[in-house]
Amino acid sequence: MWSCGKTCDAKGYCFDTQSDTEVILSAYRAWGKACLSRFNGMFAFLLLNRQEGKVLAVRDRFGIKPRYYWASPKGDVAFASEINQFAVLDGWAAKTNPQRVYDYLTWGLTDHTPETLFSGVFQVRPGELLEIGVPGSRTSGKSVVPREAADSTRWYSPRPFTGSFEDAAVEFRDIFTESIRLRLRADVPVGSCLSGGID
Repeated sequence: MWSCGKTCDAKGYCFDTQSDTEVILSAYRAWGKACLSRFNGMFAFLLLNRQEGKVLAVRDRFGIKPRYYWASPKGDVAFASEINQFAVLDGWAAKTNPQRVYDYLTWGLTDHTPETLFSGVFQVRPGELLEIGVPGSRTSGKSVVPREAADSTRWYSPRPFTGSFEDAAVEFRDIFTESIRLRLRADVPVGSCLSGGID
């Protein structure tokens, strides 16, 4: 039997590298946005869909990986994993968002809305998919962010549990054990750091 020398999955998608990026792209080709529910772990990524003229910004279920975005005065949209990365862009001026500062100083709240402590900087919320039209694209609808100009969808919501406390403890132990097993797979030695909570 002839072999191309690449690693291929059951659907016939072949991979050139060991990168998760190839897996994300192949999963999106196979299942579209429904691929998100098949991912297990922490992630935040952008995907350009040229056919639909959209950029998809996605964040994992619980927001472990951050994703921020800002629209410049010219209408360009920038994405980053840290807000300070916008400081090198033309038109950036750090301005506080008074309501979010109040919320933080009064209640200690920081991630309860898509807004951030910086005016004009938004976050993709945990478990959210944000679609933004690409300017100049034939099929793009909305093209510039502020927040209202983007189509956001919650692709994940926690499911309610209806069993007893004992049932919950058993199910949690199974899920937790499987989660650790999956995360111990690595090409390099694995290190661990335990916190006082359940992450």
